[in-house]
Amino acid sequence: HVWALTTTTSIQSMLDDFPCSSQLYFVCNAHITTTTCDKSSIATFDWNKLTETGEAKPEVVAFSMDVDETDLSLNIEVALTYERKSSIECGDDAVYGTTYVLDFEDYNAHADSIARPGTCQNRVADDFTGAFDTFWEYSLNPSSDLGSASYLAYPPPGDLWSVAADATNECGVVIYIGKFSWNDLVSCQDYAQTASYVTTTDADEKLTLSGTFYVNLVSPYAYDTDTSYYRVYQLLSQP
Repeated sequence: HVWALTTTTSIQSMLDDFPCSSQLYFVCNAHITTTTCDKSSIATFDWNKLTETGEAKPEVVAFSMDVDETDLSLNIEVALTYERKSSIECGDDAVYGTTYVLDFEDYNAHADSIARPGTCQNRVADDFTGAFDTFWEYSLNPSSDLGSASYLAYPPPGDLWSVAADATNECGVVIYIGKFSWNDLVSCQDYAQTASYVTTTDADEKLTLSGTFYVNLVSPYAYDTDTSYYRVYQLLSQP
């Protein structure tokens, strides 16, 4: 047995619930339609209220993690609130970009960089070579633009993750699905590849792989300048 995990609510039904005639563009090969969201209908929050009282906290709508013993893979599904930009003071404009960091290491507000992701994170460094303020853009058409390098708040997720809008709530929920082989997990490291995030234990004739999966909400400290410091709120920690 590779990983000691508990499975909670599955979200696969969210992806399978609608027939090909629906707006689930990434499944259907038939006529493709997308939804343009009204900006006011997309969730936002205030960082001060979030950290002080938990008000308007972005939700982990659904989460599951399980081990497929047929191929010794770890499978993760996370549904999260689709967020636009956030504010830091009540009444201020929401101009602070917001993104989710999914990884096997907690996000460090002082030491980590959004442009230098770990090897198993839901983004890749090659997409973060432009101006800092472009790293935080989101789309009003998430059904077609999630995972686009043009909207790096929800960036191309790399080979280990996929990202899509929920077909039943395109303007409200984003779904990440990850599949990790044994070798993928053993290789999960920081950007510099000097620190491993997963440990291997050989005892009682059993080889055990263990670690912790995190979902963090992240915004820059200054909305248009890289200060090397971030606003971070942990939404999920699953050993």
